[in-house]
Amino acid sequence: MVLGGVSQRQVAKALGVSRDTVAVLVRYADSQGWKDLEDLDNVREIDLEPAVLRKKNIGGNRDLSYVMPDYEIVHQELAHEHVTLRMLWEEYVERCIHTGQRYYMETHG
Repeated sequence: MVLGGVSQRQVAKALGVSRDTVAVLVRYADSQGWKDLEDLDNVREIDLEPAVLRKKNIGGNRDLSYVMPDYEIVHQELAHEHVTLRMLWEEYVERCIHTGQRYYMETHG
C-alpha cells in the first residue's frame, strides 16, 4: 500500500498510534487489495475490524508469517559451555533465510 510518500513512522506519529499498528493496517490493506489512498475512500471502519480486533489467546494477534525461535531448545543450548545467545540467534536467522522463512524481528524498509 502506498501512503502518499509518507513513512509508516510519520503516519503513526501524526495519528498518535504505534508504528506497529500502522504496519498491521498496511499489511491488512495489502491483503484486501487496497493499493493506494483512493482505494480507501469506500472503506468503512467496520471493514478494518478483522485487522485490529484482539484475539483471545496470548499471542493471538502475532503475525504468523514469522517463524518464532524454539525457546525450549534455546534454553537447553544456553546451558552448554561456550554457547551464546548471539550464536543461537545467528544460527536461527541463517536457518530461516536458508529455508525461505521470515525470522522474528525481520524488518522491511
